[in-house]
Amino acid sequence: MPKRKPTTHGGKRAGAGRKPLAEGIDSVLISVRATPDQRDKFHQLGGSEWFRRALNRAKVPTPEGA
Repeated sequence: MPKRKPTTHGGKRAGAGRKPLAEGIDSVLISVRATPDQRDKFHQLGGSEWFRRALNRAKVPTPEGA
């Protein structure tokens, strides 16, 4: 069997992968179930960029009596 020539594809590489949203802040994946129409609307509104802006603007309600 002939020897295979090593490839330069695949494996860990410096600078590879998704870039961070903000310097020094980790990100997490959030999964949400939606209908196909809701998914289309999500993308029309701006996708993940729109979601992050809406989430940053939203106020968290305080519990009654707190």
